Amino acid sequence: MKKITALILASVMLLSALALLASCGETGKTEVTTVAEAETEKTTTAETEPAETEPTFPVADYGQQTFTVYARTSGGSYEAKYMITEEDGDVVNDATFKRNCMVEDKYNVKIGLKEAEAPSGTIAKDISAGSIDYDIILERRNSISQSVIKGNLMPFEALGVDFDNDWWDSNSKRDLSIDGKTFLMQNSVSVARLAGIRFFYFNKQIVEDYKLVDPYECLKKDTWTLDTFLEMCKGVTCTVGTLGTYALVLEMGSSNGVYMHMLVGSGIRYTKVDGDEVVVDVDSQIEKIDSFFDSLRSVFSDKTHVITMDEAVEYDVEGAGQGSNKYEKSRDLFAQGHFLFTQSSITASTQFTEMKDDFGCMPNPKLNSDQAEYAHKCDPYTLIFAIPNDKGINTERLGVIMDYWGYASLKTTVPAYYDITIKTKRVQEATASEVIDLTVRTAYYEFTDVFKIGNISTALDSGYKGTGLASSWKTYQASINAQVKAFNKSIAKLED
Repeated sequence: MKKITALILASVMLLSALALLASCGETGKTEVTTVAEAETEKTTTAETEPAETEPTFPVADYGQQTFTVYARTSGGSYEAKYMITEEDGDVVNDATFKRNCMVEDKYNVKIGLKEAEAPSGTIAKDISAGSIDYDIILERRNSISQSVIKGNLMPFEALGVDFDNDWWDSNSKRDLSIDGKTFLMQNSVSVARLAGIRFFYFNKQIVEDYKLVDPYECLKKDTWTLDTFLEMCKGVTCTVGTLGTYALVLEMGSSNGVYMHMLVGSGIRYTKVDGDEVVVDVDSQIEKIDSFFDSLRSVFSDKTHVITMDEAVEYDVEGAGQGSNKYEKSRDLFAQGHFLFTQSSITASTQFTEMKDDFGCMPNPKLNSDQAEYAHKCDPYTLIFAIPNDKGINTERLGVIMDYWGYASLKTTVPAYYDITIKTKRVQEATASEVIDLTVRTAYYEFTDVFKIGNISTALDSGYKGTGLASSWKTYQASINAQVKAFNKSIAKLED
């Protein structure tokens, strides 16, 4: 029965991944179907639509040449997972093996993997020495980005492929392009396209025990807003100093603080790319951002509702809070039923396999119902693809292989990876899957986070933790403006 269930889930996830990822970049209010509606739609589709045919890809024979990815190995969950695998019965490993075989058979190539703790540290030396023995790089976003301004990366436009195809991430192109060039790009070949997006997990049993509003009903009615989320948090109270049931375990910090992700989720953008320049737009929004932070602090600073990860891991409870760091320990405490909400990425679900209660998944809440779409800021530490700026790179071959490899991933590894999130826990309703699809569709890459420009995130973080953004912005504004100016000047020199 488990095998039958797994096969059914895999089929549902494949249809879901293909259909929902195809709508990447759409605007307008999000519609989430119920389980019954999803099943009806699936049946109708199967009866009325013809079987999908493979898109047309170029014909080529690369004579058993090796196509090599130079990938990062360090960084815990940020390492290069599921690039090359062997069949071993694991659903994702086996799907990845099948995917690579599809590419190797179609183009008569061998997929190779070169690994290092920090590939970005050797790119300049490799180019200078003429010793590039790899075709593409998979590295942390905020590490590889420094290679852009040094002229060590080639824009993806050189590949001549259609980036509107579902297996390319048009959001990364939209957010990380400058002067019409995209030096960093996500593709479905890497599960980092999914793994870097933060959303909320919630405990269904706590919702029931505390008679809270059903988050999925809010999602369906388009009432999943900041006010709704905060009211739910206020509905769960714990005695201070005890490890009972809290509303939220709060990650702090300028990179992945819950409030930083929720700020972007509320529709606020504090930088933009205008042609060939990065423009900072904080001055005109200080009052709006401070108001947003005030709303969060009114609940997050109440220790009867919310505790931080640092506070949570101080509790030494047998069977709870296990893990190698505070992030893993806090997620384990969520799995033990101590928190209504935790914010994390898709990879966190692997810690919930033995969770006693059912969990669900929710997007970051909108500011209000007038907000057209949800938004999810990507973790700047996860991986992204880049091309070494070396004259020996065969861009035509690179484009052909990456394009088909991405397509093959969307048919194999992506649905299998989604299946882990659903299958490792008894979330058998379709909504959790749809929510994860929605987070991918609404992913946002903050340019200055990825390119480490200025101290903008530090200023925002200080504004949340301190007396307000107006004060912290005065402290950092001069240095931020100087760093933005220097970055724009460096980008302009790439034209020379």
